Amino acid sequence: MFEAYSSLINLVRCSKYGSSNSLLNSIFQLFSMRTSMIFNFLFHNPNYNIIKFYIFGYMVTLTTAGIQVSVETEYQPDYSSPSQFHFVFTYRITIDNHSDHTIQLLRRKWFISDAHGVTKEVNGEGVVGQKPVLEPGQKHQYVSGCNLKSGIGKMHGWYEMERQIDGKLFTVKVPEFIMVTPYRLN
Repeated sequence: MFEAYSSLINLVRCSKYGSSNSLLNSIFQLFSMRTSMIFNFLFHNPNYNIIKFYIFGYMVTLTTAGIQVSVETEYQPDYSSPSQFHFVFTYRITIDNHSDHTIQLLRRKWFISDAHGVTKEVNGEGVVGQKPVLEPGQKHQYVSGCNLKSGIGKMHGWYEMERQIDGKLFTVKVPEFIMVTPYRLN
């Protein structure tokens, strides 16, 4: 897909402006490099299928030890300022307990990356000030947010859970999900 897009850009550049205009060549090269970075970030990723589904409006879901974690994201243009490299996203997480045990979410750890290659770690107690307890068949849903310095980013992480019956601690993975400003997809 990117190769065809890049070829079209080069064809337009050469036919419309000629190859002698160095300023336009530099602009097109910069644009092509930036587009290449975006496509590589989105599609040359071990979780390609998850990302592909998200781009077309589906949520990402992952189940660990009978605990299903689903994530949906949304760009918040009213709270963002792209000219100042400030992009705000919200994400809604649904945790479904499909196990046979009552569990409690104790801690979280996130890895948040933007398109500039900067990754930060965030960890803490519970989620949005809560340590929910889920009996078998119950679900917990919450909404939180993330600020990025680019219009494209991704997150993944895990929750530390405790089985209530015996105090056994275990880790539940949160699937990697992307955050993309809608105009980046055009």
